[in-house]
Amino acid sequence: MRNATDETTGQVFELLEAKVGGLVSDSTGHFVAVPWTVGCGCAEEGWDEPVWVTPGETVVFLLTKTRRRAPWTGPPVFDVLGWHQPYPVGAFIPFWRRTREEPGRWLSVPEFYELLKALPSEVSFQLDPMAAREGVRRWLELNPGLEDAFPIPTILRELGRLLDGQ
Repeated sequence: MRNATDETTGQVFELLEAKVGGLVSDSTGHFVAVPWTVGCGCAEEGWDEPVWVTPGETVVFLLTKTRRRAPWTGPPVFDVLGWHQPYPVGAFIPFWRRTREEPGRWLSVPEFYELLKALPSEVSFQLDPMAAREGVRRWLELNPGLEDAFPIPTILRELGRLLDGQ
């Protein structure tokens, strides 16, 4: 029996920065992201092209350990849905918005990363969900003029829906 991962390939990335406590890379500062897609019957399928991020491009990943034990001695490996990650190159990221209009401005990669650092962890969100809205509001106070930059309106709308039942 073969594992679904036997025929997959990933792309090696150099870690520039990680949120505190994130053991994402090896001692040389590298990690591997393996892009997946979802096919018929919601089955995970390997990505057609192993290089989906242009080499040298700076991007932001939201990574969670997916491989606890793998017969691999290289950098840490993370499985991601390739259409949804990384920011800003994931093909489905533009669909985060609810309007057909193209955003006038997107957060830059450093701005998006700093915004993510201002948000609580998933566990912290479960304990105090209002902290997420306050994190975004504090970040916006420190970064005036970005309230309409994509994906801020989407994030605020989703927080409102989750916190206020809207």
